[in-house]
Amino acid sequence: MLRSVITATLLGILGGFWVALLSDGIEVFQNYVEGEWRYQVAFNSVAPVIVGTVIGALAGANIRFALEPKRVDGLVRGALVGAAVGALLVLAQVVLVVLAANFSDYRVNYQSLLTRFSGIISIAVASGASIGTLTRNRPPAGIMANTVVGTLIGVSFALPVIITVTLIIASEPDVQLVGYFFPLYFMPFLVSPMVGGAVAAVIAAVVGRLTPVHSHDSHDKVVLTAVILGAVAGVTASSTSFFYVIAPQASLVPVMYEFRIVIGLFIGVAVGIASLAVGRRVALRQAQP
Repeated sequence: MLRSVITATLLGILGGFWVALLSDGIEVFQNYVEGEWRYQVAFNSVAPVIVGTVIGALAGANIRFALEPKRVDGLVRGALVGAAVGALLVLAQVVLVVLAANFSDYRVNYQSLLTRFSGIISIAVASGASIGTLTRNRPPAGIMANTVVGTLIGVSFALPVIITVTLIIASEPDVQLVGYFFPLYFMPFLVSPMVGGAVAAVIAAVVGRLTPVHSHDSHDKVVLTAVILGAVAGVTASSTSFFYVIAPQASLVPVMYEFRIVIGLFIGVAVGIASLAVGRRVALRQAQP
């Protein structure tokens, strides 16, 4: 029970922290102090964090009593995998933000970045826990299952911004303005789930061609790792932040959906296949007496 309670509680804390940032319960802002601008943190309301913690603890206890041990183990391990995926997505974006801040006229907004990053990790952990619970502690196999994994990675990346934009648009009284900005803001973020799922499907199809029908658990883990790394690379390479770094003067980047999809697919599949090849070699060496 302890592991499920801790896992669900941490997920509740992550979700509550994200909601607090989203609702300005926690703010990161600049303030003019003693002759210079300094970043400060204001805790206007920590209620979302407290509520998330309580809900997570209660959910974890109920999960342990309601589900069989294998599904609980799958939940815990799935949450750990989701945390790793979220960390990879955030790390890639941190690198892009640093590059953009150093090589182009880019002003870092720590409040929005922290809100987005906490949302990415929260959704990735929740997705991983859900997949782990459904698959009973076994890595998913087959094209369809891996496509779902890749799509969820794309959703984890895009959904925090979609929710933020939705809240902004919902507070706008001008109906014509809402109708204009709705496709402008939402369409670019649909690229990430498309690329993540497509990259995962291609990698799984390649695995199906090269591998016998019956495979062992270590091979399943190699495939899952390749799918995750490929999808993360593809989603990152198809993001607007990536294109603003490599082509800061390209003002039409947000609407170049086809170009972003092609680049994301190419880089994601390349990274996934390379990861698969390295993983297979390592697994073969470990299997040799």
